[in-house]
Amino acid sequence: MIKIRANYKLANGLPVVIADLGSTEAVSALVLIQTGSRLEKPTEAGLSHFLEHMVFKGTVTWPTAASLTHFLDSLGADYNAFTSKEVTGFYIKAAQEHLPKVLQLLAEMVWQPRLDADEMAREKEVIVQEINMYEDNPLMYVEDLVEGAMWPGHNLGKMISGTRQSVRALTARQVNNYLQKFYHPQNMLLVVSGKTNNDTKKLVEKYFAPVRQRGVIAHFDKVLPKKPKPTAVVKFKQTEQIQLALSLPSLPLRHRDTLASELLAIILGGNMSSRLFHRLREQEGLCYFIKASLSPYENAGVFTVQAGLDKSRLQRAVKLIREELERVPQELVAPAELNKAKQYLRGKLLLAWEDSASVGEWLAKQAMQEHKLELPADLFRRLNKITARDLRRVAVALIKPQCYTLAMIGPFRDAKPYLAWLK
Repeated sequence: MIKIRANYKLANGLPVVIADLGSTEAVSALVLIQTGSRLEKPTEAGLSHFLEHMVFKGTVTWPTAASLTHFLDSLGADYNAFTSKEVTGFYIKAAQEHLPKVLQLLAEMVWQPRLDADEMAREKEVIVQEINMYEDNPLMYVEDLVEGAMWPGHNLGKMISGTRQSVRALTARQVNNYLQKFYHPQNMLLVVSGKTNNDTKKLVEKYFAPVRQRGVIAHFDKVLPKKPKPTAVVKFKQTEQIQLALSLPSLPLRHRDTLASELLAIILGGNMSSRLFHRLREQEGLCYFIKASLSPYENAGVFTVQAGLDKSRLQRAVKLIREELERVPQELVAPAELNKAKQYLRGKLLLAWEDSASVGEWLAKQAMQEHKLELPADLFRRLNKITARDLRRVAVALIKPQCYTLAMIGPFRDAKPYLAWLK
């Protein structure tokens, strides 16, 4: 089970969490930075994601992408990075004996990357290909389409990758300025999780304490609530299968009912025994894939149902999805169904916590985005207290038909005919 060995700040202001997992020989180090596409200026669209790529192109000690990746591969390490709308993360997972080098490299990556001009020019074209791949995958792209329709003109509604044009227009000065602005100790957090010991704190001090630079503390603007009016948007693509996303505004980070809303998402479309899966796939045979999910942000959130199906079955599918959603505020979830959802969430978390990297990401996002560290036992106590009446109260607040946003990718030219399905 997870044991917090240390939770403190270095003299330079960097928050550090050290967690021990007991029976593992692996250790993971994760740096989470409070910045993402939501904080970009219009001329910086895609910069957060671009910088995430560039960090792997070399550091002071490992000056090229080849030397950096060859070194990590020689450790048998697992490593990667991610950019979201509000955070950027870099992690390395390796055998515990390699922790000194892992911390050295991670510190150099976020504070001393070699932002070579030639590498930047090449990587822009790599990201353009990534954008092409993403847009050619309707299952992924429909998520951006529906959030763009929910928050038009706001950065939450824009693609994390930016556009081909915005990425190609980025300059070395912009990248360096962005690095200095957000990649500093007071705007990031380090989590070391897995097989830790009394020397872990000394290693963190050695590699992360010397940096003294300061910059901007991330601040997120307000998100205007969605107007109570159904919205529909389509993207033309000649496909056999339609990708559909039906969304509603949901709860932001740190809301007291976030855990209850997670249970609602599980009950509706979180697994193969969920209501939507059973109704649309098992009973009606309308689709192969359907799910419900939540995306909480600072002062905003979105609940989305996604499905892939034949065009001739669209109207029937939207009707059934709406029926299942709008049934939840009208009646209490049965005790057995609520208990199953709780056990499902508990089981999934316990499985994830077997992995040091997953634990690191969970703790980092808690500390940075939830502003707390909640141990599993405390989380499960909160989970067990949630009642069917809590779920109905949350459903009444969230499931409002006048706030639906429908996005579809397929052979469509006009969204107007589909607005009638939302009324």
